[in-house]
Amino acid sequence: MDEILHAFPLDRKFQVWWYRVSHGQLLLRSGRWIKGTDNHERTDVWFMSVGAMVLLDTNFRGGLTITRIHDAEGAAQQAGVNPKLLRHLHLFALDAAEGCSLVVAGRVYVAEDVGPLFGRTSWELEAEERWAQQIKDQTELNLPESTEAEG
Repeated sequence: MDEILHAFPLDRKFQVWWYRVSHGQLLLRSGRWIKGTDNHERTDVWFMSVGAMVLLDTNFRGGLTITRIHDAEGAAQQAGVNPKLLRHLHLFALDAAEGCSLVVAGRVYVAEDVGPLFGRTSWELEAEERWAQQIKDQTELNLPESTEAEG
């Protein structure tokens, strides 16, 4: 049986925000301006380990429903997607007013936050903080011990 993972309201419009081929990542974003500020209520849908996409459009209007298709081989073949990808990945259907698009990916995450529409995702900021901390920790480990001046 198919599993609805997320159903967003009809007034939400999502669009392809970026696709990173090297990391197999696809980000869809919806933003609503918060009156009187420079910020937006942002909803990010992040697909990881993307193996294939069949997108009818780069915009998803009239709400968005994301469903994981469990009996996916037939749907994948019908869409022209190699069913061998489904050995290690999942088939996700993205239903919107434009019709049904498909994404073959390892997983999907959804996050909601407030920030500039064109700002980085909360995942990018968290990863950057972890990376900075790892560099700091590594630098502290490699500091030379202080030595007294020889006289």
